[in-house]
Amino acid sequence: MIDTHTHINCIEELSIDKIIQNAKDNGVEKLIVPAAYPSDIDIVAELVEKYENVYGLLGVHPSEVKDWDDSLIDKIKEYSISPKIVGIGEIGLDYYWDKSFNDLQKELFIKQIQIANEHNLPISIHMRESTKDCMDILKQYAKTKIIFHCFSGSKETMMECLKMNSMISFAGPITFKNARQAPECIKACPINRIITETDSPYLTPVPFRGKENEPMYVEYVAKKICEIKQLDESNACKQIEENFN
Repeated sequence: MIDTHTHINCIEELSIDKIIQNAKDNGVEKLIVPAAYPSDIDIVAELVEKYENVYGLLGVHPSEVKDWDDSLIDKIKEYSISPKIVGIGEIGLDYYWDKSFNDLQKELFIKQIQIANEHNLPISIHMRESTKDCMDILKQYAKTKIIFHCFSGSKETMMECLKMNSMISFAGPITFKNARQAPECIKACPINRIITETDSPYLTPVPFRGKENEPMYVEYVAKKICEIKQLDESNACKQIEENFN
């Protein structure tokens, strides 16, 4: 199994060595760690060099772009030369918490997409309460593979996403009782377009809700996808790994 989106540097209860060992012991072979804060960019670059099975995404989360500095562009470009940096992310738009800097979010979303285009790297998209603006920007600017991280939209939105050379990534919320749209989306999404993630330390899946999330729990995301799609778990996990590769 693969956890394609885990903030292991933000998990408080365990050391990174322990997190990675727990993942290995539970069959999770690869982890992708995205940057969220500007300070994460150096941290992710260090983690991918230290741990063989850890890969990285570099970028600034839309909620954190107030702390953007254009010097980050050179830093992201420099680190992106490493084969262990496999994408730009997590980037996008988030209008849920604070709409006061939407224009700045859009400006820096485009700048980061352009870095991905220049280096031919996929982009990992955070899209919350911003579907139209996010999709409009992606249609205009994105030229590489798109991953819709922790997808929680409607089936109709997902079908539009699938037209855009994209992968759909599902996380712990698909296991929640109130996940009304998730089953319909999972049924409609081809297995060769699905990847799995935890978004740890957030969004812990059932039956561990209330605990801090970690990569080893991606198993429960995969199990739920297989349950909904009525797939053999072993074959589905092999396909998800191919999707990642």
